[in-house]
Amino acid sequence: MDGRYNGRPSRGLAKSTIAIVAIAVVLLGGIAFAFFHLGKWQSDKAYETSATTPLAARIDQLDGDVGIAQQANGQDPNQQNIDWVKATTNSPLSVGDRLYVRDGSHAGVALNGRSYVRLEPDSLLDIVTLTDNRTQLALRSGSAMFDCGGLQSNEFFEVETPDGAVDFTQPGLYQVAFQANNTVAVSVFSGEAQVVGAGGSGTITKGETLTLSGTGTEPAVATQVSPVAAGGVINEYYRYRYPKRYDGRYVDYNAYLNDPFYYEPYRESVSYRYLDDSDYYVAGIDDLDDYGTWEDVDGYGHCWHPTVAADWAPYQDGYWYNDYPWGLTWVSYESWGWAPYHYGRWTCVRNQWYWVPGARASFRNYSPALVAFIPATERQEVAWVPLGPRDPYVPRYYDANWQAHYIGNHGDWNRFQASRFSNFNAPGAITTVPVANFNRPINRTNIVRSDPAAFANARPVADPLAVTAIRQQAAQSGFRERMAVRPEVMNRSVVASRAPILPPSERQFAQSMRVEQVRDAQARQRLQINRNNPPAGQPGGVAQNNAGAPVAAPQNPRQAAIEQQRQTRINQLSGQAANGDRRAAAEVQRLQRQQQVAQQRDQRVAQQQANRQAQMQARQAAQAQRIQQRQQAAQSQQALRQQQQQQRDAQRAQAIQQRQQQAQQNGQQQAARAAKQSRQYRTQQSQQRVQSAPQPRVLRQPTPQPRAMPQRRVIPQQRQAPQPRAMPQPRAMPQPRPVPQPRAMPQPRQMPQPQARPAPPRAQPQQRPAPQPRQQAPQQNNRKKGPGGH
Repeated sequence: MDGRYNGRPSRGLAKSTIAIVAIAVVLLGGIAFAFFHLGKWQSDKAYETSATTPLAARIDQLDGDVGIAQQANGQDPNQQNIDWVKATTNSPLSVGDRLYVRDGSHAGVALNGRSYVRLEPDSLLDIVTLTDNRTQLALRSGSAMFDCGGLQSNEFFEVETPDGAVDFTQPGLYQVAFQANNTVAVSVFSGEAQVVGAGGSGTITKGETLTLSGTGTEPAVATQVSPVAAGGVINEYYRYRYPKRYDGRYVDYNAYLNDPFYYEPYRESVSYRYLDDSDYYVAGIDDLDDYGTWEDVDGYGHCWHPTVAADWAPYQDGYWYNDYPWGLTWVSYESWGWAPYHYGRWTCVRNQWYWVPGARASFRNYSPALVAFIPATERQEVAWVPLGPRDPYVPRYYDANWQAHYIGNHGDWNRFQASRFSNFNAPGAITTVPVANFNRPINRTNIVRSDPAAFANARPVADPLAVTAIRQQAAQSGFRERMAVRPEVMNRSVVASRAPILPPSERQFAQSMRVEQVRDAQARQRLQINRNNPPAGQPGGVAQNNAGAPVAAPQNPRQAAIEQQRQTRINQLSGQAANGDRRAAAEVQRLQRQQQVAQQRDQRVAQQQANRQAQMQARQAAQAQRIQQRQQAAQSQQALRQQQQQQRDAQRAQAIQQRQQQAQQNGQQQAARAAKQSRQYRTQQSQQRVQSAPQPRVLRQPTPQPRAMPQRRVIPQQRQAPQPRAMPQPRAMPQPRPVPQPRAMPQPRQMPQPQARPAPPRAQPQQRPAPQPRQQAPQQNNRKKGPGGH
């Protein structure tokens, strides 16, 4: 064979073709792989960017049975195996958490310092996205009030429902509720909202209620809210959220519209005066007003001191909760225990604990617990110490397998010793419990008192869940009571206008929580809204004529088209029937009977609607009466609370004055003690100087002479011998004793001259002078005597 083409490809050509195809497959696979990982990387970076300023919602109030559960990746899609436990106040709500409120119960959730959610009975709320500038919540049943305050232009706030997504575009107060036929109604008491669903997108403004059809084939119905009904709903909400300060003024809807931000915490709370303007993003700041005082601490500025016992220390009254995705989270039993345990730091000054809010840049960063964990595995114990203002902290989050993902550098943490923490030696700062009690409530009964020196050389752990004993105990929560939730309320899919921001490990999170994104083509359509049924001022009612009697209920477009076609057919057949066409006459009669039946049906519907309107008005009147009664009771309670508050303020002022007086007295006493010590010190110094002064030199004499002054220094040029003591006269002839002259200057030393010895007269033998050798004998003896004269 010569290798020419004979209808079949040669072996070389086949090999080339296979190689080209293989290269193309590899290139396409690499491109697809790169695009896939690029998208994954962008999603990861988006989540980590949002995680640098993470947020967590706070369960602010509870009334009745409220359950909380976590939605993990790969969970049962039928929602049968979710572990529901009863929630407590200060419990956190993070991405994937679900909150269910049973019949007869209520719950309040503080998303931040100015955004709040109040859940009505039989309501289910899911946290889909919760970051610094995006909030996405899913409401699957019940009713909820959404107070959206301080909404900035770059923030996105959405409530997802089965019938559509409700995006709040302005700060205001909104209500999203399920009707009896499972349709969703959105009421805007103040602000503006955009509704996005299968039928398109539309806008509703202040004072309107929009009822969604859900299918998208029928138009939505917009009505004007009733001022009486709106006032009742707003009054109930503010009475629940601000029970200590609300005075019932918003029972009048117009009063609310005139000043809807009267009760904003940053306007009335004393604690907000000591913080930056942006700190309203932190929930629970206004709780600090009634449970402590603000003081100026050197080096830290304004700090908050709680009103607690003398031996109190932070992180010792609550329990540890393994919250996804943030890990071990401290849940305090104290009423004010949210902001001081998840923001800022603690310091101990003069044996008193102070909460330091910290710098503005770091204050908004949520932390599950600002402590350093110190495991003592050899003793089967675990300890923790509150972090001080200058102590390091490594933010982190966890995946579905509870593997830590750190945000930033944590290498230095593993080289950090426990004794280097600023609060390590503070009184009672180290809390130690047995590992077996780690998943139980922490209080004084199960805290082990330990010596800080035992942990001086210990190393804290950046990831406490990496310790096997802690991880095993954290996975259990045996002391928390379980709850049963109807699965049908969890199986409803909800609609979102934007894809949620999810952790990198939760790629199937949206699918498991049944969140479906609206298609772009549907979102670009204009939502058909019927704003003529019912008229303004009568939500849920029917139109009325001038006499006040109900008229036929308006028909939807389909029914109107059918009625128009029927009337046209009747007009066409009437002419034929007049010419004697019996078939036409029979058809006209049949169509007229159908028309009569439709009119009767419309009248019945109108009558039913009129009855419902009358019942609603009666309920509104009864509700207004109840509101008035409650308002009167609230006013009396408010007066009583004000009186009690005044008493507390007076007591607090008296206590402060007493402390100031005590401090002044202590200062005076300290000053007096200091002055006394200073005088004593000066006296001692004076005595020491006197004692240490040199004494004048005294020459010892064998026999002290009366009043004889000590001899001074001898003139060096001529040394002279001391004057010999005069010998007494013989007793035979006593002579008067010569008196020594004072301060007689010593005479220069001279050699004694021999004197002529005169012949003593015989009659006077007593005048015979003594021999010269006898006069010098005392000098020789005086030199040889010692200090004692022996």
